[in-house]
Amino acid sequence: MKINDVRNAILDKLSPFAVNNGFKVIKGRFALERNVSGKKDAIWFTYNSWGDEIHLFPYVSVDFSSIKSICSLCGFSLNYCAFINLLLFRLILTVGFNPDIRWQMQVANEDRIVVTEDSYNPEDVYNQVNNLLEYAIGYFNQISAISDVDRIYNERPISRYNPNCSGLDTHCFIGLISAWLSKNPDYDYIEAFYKTIIEKEDLRAETKSAFRLLIELLHRP
Repeated sequence: MKINDVRNAILDKLSPFAVNNGFKVIKGRFALERNVSGKKDAIWFTYNSWGDEIHLFPYVSVDFSSIKSICSLCGFSLNYCAFINLLLFRLILTVGFNPDIRWQMQVANEDRIVVTEDSYNPEDVYNQVNNLLEYAIGYFNQISAISDVDRIYNERPISRYNPNCSGLDTHCFIGLISAWLSKNPDYDYIEAFYKTIIEKEDLRAETKSAFRLLIELLHRP
């Protein structure tokens, strides 16, 4: 059992879904991608492979070029404007969010699809992926505009543990830019909130410098 065989089997079976929903199959990225109204939607997989076992991690992501371009101007590299593990997303919808839920899933291996050589059945693996597709579409529908990014990052009370990003640094950049682009009426409070985090947390000097540059950029007439 090789990861290429598992990847090809999943993507081949996802082809009808991709066609019906406007996605392209990107085998090199182990992903489905589509461009819709200035944003990119993607369903993709990371994986760990060793011996006779493969762990597949299903993700969904949304990118807005306007947010990423502003980050680039400040020298900050942004991976995704919003992304989440689909198994985590499904559990949050079921039981709600708490800051520990992501780590609990990782410890219990519940954030992945485990494929073993002894029990590998391509149809069974596909069915596990197929059961997540409605949640992927739901995620895309919930984030159809930058104002939706603003909402999931900046809805009061703002949480320091947002499951839609990779950490506090990306949270601060995405949260502030989306609030500014969306003309959020609480922008001044949001800027002060993220500025305090950037100044007080043990983040890279380059990140702090990029955030100061971001504030200057957003305040330019």
